[in-house]
Amino acid sequence: DIRSFCVRYNYNMNAQTFIEKSSLAKEKTLLSTLSIKRVSESIRTHGTGVTHAVINSVYRYLAQRFQIFSQFLYEDHVKSLLQKEKQAHSEEKFEEYPVVRGIHFLHEMRKLGVADDGLSFLDQFRALLSEMGNALGFVRMIRLGTMRYSSKANEFATRTKFELSLIHISEPTRQEAISYAVFC
Repeated sequence: DIRSFCVRYNYNMNAQTFIEKSSLAKEKTLLSTLSIKRVSESIRTHGTGVTHAVINSVYRYLAQRFQIFSQFLYEDHVKSLLQKEKQAHSEEKFEEYPVVRGIHFLHEMRKLGVADDGLSFLDQFRALLSEMGNALGFVRMIRLGTMRYSSKANEFATRTKFELSLIHISEPTRQEAISYAVFC
């Protein structure tokens, strides 16, 4: 399930690895990881056809997440707060966003309400962006795993020596003599 994967793991772009969130693995002594090497081995085991199914699943998941993303941005109260910040930025022309403004923005967002789990709308939005980033990182990892699998398979094929010989075949049963040259 791609949704539970995106929620349970963090993507380390530098190491090209997914690492299980420690807060969700409290009862475990070790964290699970997913690397390009493991993806490549899985593709070798299950075949390249699995990549299409996985990418289609991620695409559907991202379509749902983008819908929630745009609903959040177009919600009237959120849109109003964002427009105020945009206007303040254009009027004051500050190079760096002032910490005081950021804290004020967080307080205003908290006024919009808090979910049952204690997260504000902004916290939920951050989580949504992380999940979307994880999904895109997963597609990237599938792509790189497929490339790794293909290069390993190609490495095997180029290591194998083929000794070819040319055989001449003619068909005298036809009106015109037809000859073939075949490599065997």
